[in-house]
Amino acid sequence: MFTLVMFFLETLQVNTSEFTWISVVGYGTAFILLYVSGDAMIGRLRKKEEMHKHSHDSDWMFLILLFLTALTGILMHAFRIMDWPLSTYYMYVVHLAVAVPLLALEVPFMKWAHLVYRPLALYLKAVRKAAIETQAMVPSTATQNHTGPNSDVVL
Repeated sequence: MFTLVMFFLETLQVNTSEFTWISVVGYGTAFILLYVSGDAMIGRLRKKEEMHKHSHDSDWMFLILLFLTALTGILMHAFRIMDWPLSTYYMYVVHLAVAVPLLALEVPFMKWAHLVYRPLALYLKAVRKAAIETQAMVPSTATQNHTGPNSDVVL
């Protein structure tokens, strides 16, 4: 959903009451998010599978915020299509109140941070290695011996 919003914002911001291709993709993605997060919450409540037996508060917080973000997004779009402006605005405020903590607090600073930070660390490590290799290949002018009238000048 974040990718849809970031790359297709102009397509999303249409003032029409009909479905577009981006609406269909958005609803499909939102229903997948609702199903997966709802199934994970039910699994944690039942505690039958090993991966659901031990849950932390941060696991629950992520699942609840993800579920509510998808649900409020669907409701907001439905209210807009039904041409209920006041309900749309209220749902937009609720949607932001749920989505902002998810995207600004939960994802970057909790368990899911490794999704961004680990690839970034690997990339920076590769850049550093390439810089060191490039530096080793280029001869340094400061270490060469200079002879002549200005040989006492340090470069």
